[in-house]
Amino acid sequence: MLDEADRVPRGTTIRTDVCIVGAGAAGITVALGLADTRHDVVLLESGGTDFEVPTHELAQGEASGLSYDVGSARLRFLGGSTNHWAGLCRPLNPIDFEARDWVPWSGWPIRRADLDPCYERAQSLCDLGPARYDLDYWQQRVPDAPPLLRGETVTTELFQQSPPTLFGQKFRPDLRRAGNLRVLLHANARNIRTRRGRIEGVDVATLAGNELAVDAPVVVLALGGLDNPRLMLASRDEHPSGVGNEHDLVGRFFMEHPHYYLGRAVLERDPSSRGRLMWGDGGVPIRGTDVAVGTRPPTLLGFLAPTEATTRRLRLCACGVSHVPLRDVAVAERAEELPGGVSDADVRELIGELRGTTGGDESAAGEELAVFVLGEQVPNPESRVTLSERIDALGVPKLDLHWVLDDRDWDHARRCVELVADQLGKAGLGRMSWQAEQRRALRYGRHHLGTTRMHADPTRGVVDADGQVHGVDGLFVAGSSVFPTGGYVNPTLTIVALAVRLAAHVRRRLTS
Repeated sequence: MLDEADRVPRGTTIRTDVCIVGAGAAGITVALGLADTRHDVVLLESGGTDFEVPTHELAQGEASGLSYDVGSARLRFLGGSTNHWAGLCRPLNPIDFEARDWVPWSGWPIRRADLDPCYERAQSLCDLGPARYDLDYWQQRVPDAPPLLRGETVTTELFQQSPPTLFGQKFRPDLRRAGNLRVLLHANARNIRTRRGRIEGVDVATLAGNELAVDAPVVVLALGGLDNPRLMLASRDEHPSGVGNEHDLVGRFFMEHPHYYLGRAVLERDPSSRGRLMWGDGGVPIRGTDVAVGTRPPTLLGFLAPTEATTRRLRLCACGVSHVPLRDVAVAERAEELPGGVSDADVRELIGELRGTTGGDESAAGEELAVFVLGEQVPNPESRVTLSERIDALGVPKLDLHWVLDDRDWDHARRCVELVADQLGKAGLGRMSWQAEQRRALRYGRHHLGTTRMHADPTRGVVDADGQVHGVDGLFVAGSSVFPTGGYVNPTLTIVALAVRLAAHVRRRLTS
């Protein structure tokens, strides 16, 4: 059922088997995995069922590192950040889970094969097609699909794009219906209580002034990669440095997926040639997928990426390249500068700037496109979330995000673009220009990774392979904050897969 925290009498202690903090993709997935069992579950959501400014203000923070809009990067109402995600999905590649000697701090304590069954379930939850991403499979099943670029050094990697699925809307009936599940709206966790190495529960407050507690032998934090470490660092009843922070790792290793516009491409006019790189504007629909009435089917999209053999040989981080019409880039960039509206003159002016940046000219033959790059960030302990001296309306310290990139991150992106440009020319599909000194403004995916990283060794990670916080029995973390490395692909599908795996682990724990 759905309930309001302000309807609970002040000072009440709710006792339950599992308390899940945060009702985004991770928290809702864990809750669904425990629904209709004999175990009572309480799911805490900071907001209501729609956007509210006072609640959203609780997400505001500071950025002492690279420029970052902390507040707009996440949403506090049922469904969390799925309320504004783009739906782009692909599993991490097997190499992303490996300890790569050229990527410091890399290596997951689980393998891609351990997640494969969970990816299957995640595909369904995200309204995607079959859990297949190999080129031959789709080449045979998509009518009139153009040939895809598969070179010696670069290949096409396929993504599926969700409608996108809004978890709060899609699964609200399931959350209401489950007899063992109680969703408390406008319930903000402001302290984690532990005692002698075991979880006790969570202290909760509302913006209307109510206070209550939830006691549970299992607590799952699913607040995202910024607020998971924030709440852990702010919970100091038993741990002066914060819960799970004996080795000063909580909040460290913040990673993003840097987005770059790093050049210009001119592709052949022949649509079939362009199709080898991109599966048409907006992707190719995947027919026969069971989605909600009135919702578009998922689609297939392609990015160009170094092959695994090339990645190992050149000791690269993960990276993907696509091509975006210059006009789309111009509209997006000018819209940020001119929120009141973008005129055709504004767009033409910026297109001229883009051409000048990449050494292009208006008379170039073929379709003119910007080179769009998605990059993997090297884990860096100095890139981190800490607590600000300022507090929010509930008395919880705000976060300070100190995002750091270094030359390795830029260099991997540059080398990836060079490989794609070389393969593009060899295939006779077009040409790309690249000027390293003319970097377009850095962007990011609003993907918050790594701040409670997973590792078997408590001196190298905050949680173990099952997501349990080292040294705190019964306290688990869900979401992309547990990623030791992030690959280059959007994280939601892996977030959901890990949450499916965590729910199964919690079920086994409670049953035994």
